Amino acid sequence: MSIKISMEMENIKFVSVVLMYVALAISACKSGNGADKKVVEMEGDEIVGRILLVPDSMEAYKPFKEYPSGISKLKEGGMKIYTLVDVSCSSCIQNIKNWDLLSNLFIKENVPIFMICQSKDGFELFKYFCESGKVARFAFPFFLDKKSVFLKQNSFLSTITYPTILLDENDKILSFGDPTHSKEVLDKYLAKIAELNKKKKETK
Repeated sequence: MSIKISMEMENIKFVSVVLMYVALAISACKSGNGADKKVVEMEGDEIVGRILLVPDSMEAYKPFKEYPSGISKLKEGGMKIYTLVDVSCSSCIQNIKNWDLLSNLFIKENVPIFMICQSKDGFELFKYFCESGKVARFAFPFFLDKKSVFLKQNSFLSTITYPTILLDENDKILSFGDPTHSKEVLDKYLAKIAELNKKKKETK
């Protein structure tokens, strides 16, 4: 009898923890959405051409056992995409599925996607979602910004509603905007990538 009661208490405790994380996630999403409405976005010429600063303190998180072959080589120079995700927000975590759907388009062009994750709950909700299979099997590792320095070093990104940027091989910003929220942005990214790849072939 005591064992049964103990198991029931453990189940109640587990459910309570999950509900707490969900409540934190909803709160984070609401506060994030409110902040977005107050943001006045910078003009394109104030962002394009800037150099992105990438801190060394970020921790690679690989929750999935297997990643497509050749992924590590995509990180060696060349163009790349950086996107900042608040993983204490459940709807933001669910949007990773949309990135996964687009990832093959960029892998085909040798453009890796670096997903920088920030969190208000110590990444507990995100890790729970990953370990329970609620996160799409994204083709690239996630990078946990545990010290919250990425946005501090690149404060101009806070002026973009969905902080996502396309960089050249020298980490200079070529374009910005989130292609999972806009086909226009996706087309712009792919056109810029095709243009630069063509130039590289012509100079060889």
